[in-house]
Amino acid sequence: MAARELPDAAVPTGSVLVTSTPDCDAVVVGSGPGGSTVAEVLTAAGWSVVMLEKGRNHLIDPTAPYDVRRHFANDEIAAHNRYLLGPDPMLEPRTYRRGGDGDRLATGEVNNLPSTVGGGGVHADAKLPRFRQEDFALLSTRGPIDGALIEDWPFGYDELEPHYAAIEKSFGVAGEETNPFAEPRRTPFPMPPGPDMPFALVSGAAAETLGLHPYRAPTGVNSVDYDGRPPCVDCGFCGGYGCPIHAKGDPISALARSLATGRLDLRSEAYVTDIVLDGGGGRATGVRYLDLTAYPDPPTVEVRAA
Repeated sequence: MAARELPDAAVPTGSVLVTSTPDCDAVVVGSGPGGSTVAEVLTAAGWSVVMLEKGRNHLIDPTAPYDVRRHFANDEIAAHNRYLLGPDPMLEPRTYRRGGDGDRLATGEVNNLPSTVGGGGVHADAKLPRFRQEDFALLSTRGPIDGALIEDWPFGYDELEPHYAAIEKSFGVAGEETNPFAEPRRTPFPMPPGPDMPFALVSGAAAETLGLHPYRAPTGVNSVDYDGRPPCVDCGFCGGYGCPIHAKGDPISALARSLATGRLDLRSEAYVTDIVLDGGGGRATGVRYLDLTAYPDPPTVEVRAA
């Protein structure tokens, strides 16, 4: 991958420009579920891809993608108090204002917006349901709603179903066809469901007494060995945490396969600042980013207390 330092003084120190070269067919910004899926498709087709991710890499070893990195643990303090998977709101404040000229009010961390290799798929609990046909045609089936902008999708469930199946196979989804309201499937789930949690057994039985229809939710978590990753051990730390053993699928599965091709250059701590356009402004020719690893380490301070 060819990358060059920019001499332009207006560009922040450490800025790097990535352009299309014989060694780089595509640049993917972000390594979450969307970016990792795009990278897998492109590398499988023989493309060379550079992936730029603002956050740190706690997820995967680019040189040994199927080895487990020991960065994740069932650690509430690291995950939530020390912002292991996302920006510290004190260092990167999040603000809100009611109008264009209003005061900016600090909100703190309202929602977990991860900034890490793997994106939101790392801390998500990996529930992966499919839309129903009705969800693709809300305007037609429900009609207009005052104060809401509702449109029908340009395609429906039948057209999307093969792609659902492909993603479920890629991520590794465990489930069973017991949801009476689900749309029909053309292929079975890649894995059977894992064991039920005690609370699910109690709440499910109670729901049935009310005439409801509890079912096992499709989940991107291994119930058996799958794609070089082990089955879940039911530690209970799915939502909000990275999986210590990579039993959760999502970005790790696609990134591992992409890196294994040798055609993915994964760059973490690469903060994209702008997309470079051609002279006419109609075609992207490159991406400029800050290499956050290029800044010097802080000086060492020695304190002697005799």
